[in-house]
Amino acid sequence: HQIIMNLVTNAYHAMKDTGGFLKVRLDEIIADAEFLKTRHGILPGTYQRLTVADTGHGIAPDSLHRIFDPYFTTKKQGQGTGLGLSVVDAIVREHNGFMNVSSELGKGTTFEVYLPIILDAGNSVKETDQAPPRGAGRIMFVDDELIITEPSKSNLERLGYVVVTENDPAKALAFFRTQPHAFDLVITDMSMPKMTGLQLSAEISKIRSDIPIILVTGFSDLLDGRIPSEYGIREVVDKPVNTRELANIISRVLTGSF
Repeated sequence: HQIIMNLVTNAYHAMKDTGGFLKVRLDEIIADAEFLKTRHGILPGTYQRLTVADTGHGIAPDSLHRIFDPYFTTKKQGQGTGLGLSVVDAIVREHNGFMNVSSELGKGTTFEVYLPIILDAGNSVKETDQAPPRGAGRIMFVDDELIITEPSKSNLERLGYVVVTENDPAKALAFFRTQPHAFDLVITDMSMPKMTGLQLSAEISKIRSDIPIILVTGFSDLLDGRIPSEYGIREVVDKPVNTRELANIISRVLTGSF
């Protein structure tokens, strides 16, 4: 879900001024010696290949090698954080997969995501060992990026939580004031317009000092490894964060098992 949403959103931005065609395709391929001649960095094997291709403005050659770097973006200010592709890259790597990207200015960009097929189930890790922990409770999830809140809401609700998302921290604070005891946990991004995650956490803890808060940030070095508990924050999580990691942290915070 996150991979497709992030790649398709990038394709939309590349074509929103001129229009164009978006292709999303899933097929099975065998990465043999002949195939690997044109795909570098991929190991031999059988894969499901997800292709997301657009006919947008393309990516300049001098930027192509940087597109997976966190916070690198070619979008105008306010149109993106530069985290979308780094999140995709992290998810693919977590699943022992590979990515290939090709682009030509003025003609478009193609992303290929290769996820390995497990042919011998006996040698794979048991599904119960991989599954993130389920839970219960109401969570307020605050991030100014819709591309972060929507898949996070979907993933956490599949694990049993009730999730309310908000992309404007000021609106989130106003809503919390009206129902301070309607939530068991608040998850907030650090870097947001109008109000930072620390400021939001401070205001929320003034209203209800006992509610646990998880701060998600790409700038944890600014905190010098410290968890600012005076703001009600129980955990600081580095971006990009995957669902399993976040689910484990949520479970730990809600149960108090530190």
